[in-house]
Amino acid sequence: MRKTTLLVIEDDPDIVELLRYNLEREGLRVLVATDGEHGLADAARHQPDLVLLDLMLPGLDGLEVCRRLRAQDATRGTRARRPAAQPQDTFRLQVQRHLWDKDAYRKDSPAFVMRTTLAKP
Repeated sequence: MRKTTLLVIEDDPDIVELLRYNLEREGLRVLVATDGEHGLADAARHQPDLVLLDLMLPGLDGLEVCRRLRAQDATRGTRARRPAAQPQDTFRLQVQRHLWDKDAYRKDSPAFVMRTTLAKP
């Protein structure tokens, strides 16, 4: 059976380490990209079940990465959520404008994010 795969697109090594540790403890395969360009390439190559995507990335920001994920046939159905805190009102508007998963603005533990997001059809 294939392991559930998450792609973390995050440039902060401390956040990456925390997410990787917790998600791997849950039995998930965790891939990491530290910028938007590599994240897009990894998403197309590996077809992850979920992308945890930071908004403030070097080069392409998280919103542009999300737009491109939604625009490409290979990644259009990939779920994207954010791993770190953002101002809620501003982020909620960006979510609505850029077609992120409707619950992407929730602040939850990595395990909760994994369970609830991957459980959706």
